[in-house]
Amino acid sequence: MLFLDYETIEALELVSNVIGEKKSTLFAIMNSCKTPSGSNLLRKNLLEPPSDMRTIQTRHELVGAVLTNDDVYFKLACILGAFPDLENAISQLTQV
Repeated sequence: MLFLDYETIEALELVSNVIGEKKSTLFAIMNSCKTPSGSNLLRKNLLEPPSDMRTIQTRHELVGAVLTNDDVYFKLACILGAFPDLENAISQLTQV
């Protein structure tokens, strides 16, 4: 994992812009996630990007495989859109 300090995160406008808004940030532009968990994972990966070359290459290959196969892409989009917010459900269960 690569460590980004606060100043770098702010300067790159990863999750909030200069005036503190979340729109017009890298996260807002990239976030087309179908689930809240996916959005959380994207945010985490923008703020704490992997530095391990094997992880980066594997992710790159998987994204390439999905993007070059329309059938897989649209099936995954439908399936993921049907998933509940698992992180929220687990959080609620642990509070009971």
